[in-house]
Amino acid sequence: MEFRVVVDKALVSASIKIEDTNSALVKQIENSFPDAVAFDMEGWGFYRAGEGQHCLWVKAIADSGESQSQSASGQAEKRRIQSSVTDNATNFAIRLVRNFVKASPAAS
Repeated sequence: MEFRVVVDKALVSASIKIEDTNSALVKQIENSFPDAVAFDMEGWGFYRAGEGQHCLWVKAIADSGESQSQSASGQAEKRRIQSSVTDNATNFAIRLVRNFVKASPAAS
C-alpha cells in the first residue's frame, strides 16, 4: 500500500500512525531520508490543509515516547509535563508570529 510522506527539517509526517519501527514504511523513510530524526502523524492534516500555501508547522513534543503509566501519579506527572510543553510551544508560536508581523507588516 502506498502512503504519502512529507519531510521537512528532519521531521517526517505520514498519513498513518507509525508504531512499528521495523515496518516497511519506516525502512523506506530511513533509506530515502537518512537525516530524519522523528516521525509524526499530527502534522499530516496541517500539511494537507495548507497544500499550495506558505505555512509553518511548529511541532512541540509533549512526551518522550514512553508507555502510558497505569498509576494515577504517573498519569498526573505526564499531564503536568505535557501542559508545560504545550505552554512553551504556545508562547514560542505567539512570539514567532508577532515578530513576523513586525518584520513584514501587511500592505495598507
